[in-house]
Amino acid sequence: TEVKQALRLSSSSTTIADTATMRPPQESPPESPKSLRSTNSAGKQVCFDKVEIIEFPYQLGDNPAVKSGAPVTIGWESHTRAKFEIDYFEVFEKGERTDLSLSPTQRTKLLLALGYSQNEIDQSALQCEKIKKEREASIKNVKWDRVNLAMNAAGKTLRKIL
Repeated sequence: TEVKQALRLSSSSTTIADTATMRPPQESPPESPKSLRSTNSAGKQVCFDKVEIIEFPYQLGDNPAVKSGAPVTIGWESHTRAKFEIDYFEVFEKGERTDLSLSPTQRTKLLLALGYSQNEIDQSALQCEKIKKEREASIKNVKWDRVNLAMNAAGKTLRKIL
């Protein structure tokens, strides 16, 4: 179906945005059991009636926040856009997208399918591990920063005296 094709995750990430319309209170919104409606204190009503799906390409990432393996990120340029009525979208979306995280194996398979070499993926994973270790060392060394500053200052003072 059209919605399922727009939501495929094989080579791109999907961002979903609701489209809202403002109506004066006397104008009734289109009848729809699942459309999200809200009235603010000024009496104006907001009705969400469309969903826009925007796809962005996956890329080899550099964020070391993964538990293990190479990170995946999305590119800046979108390559697919589609709009659907919210009711139509919710029929096909029901029960999906509960866990969007990918295992290291899934990320590796995805990156290989996108054309990255195993060497590029391994280098990215090693770089992430290196950054994580540097951050851990930095956190451990924070408590010694004051001592190091005082010792450096004392050393400079002694050098001036001598």
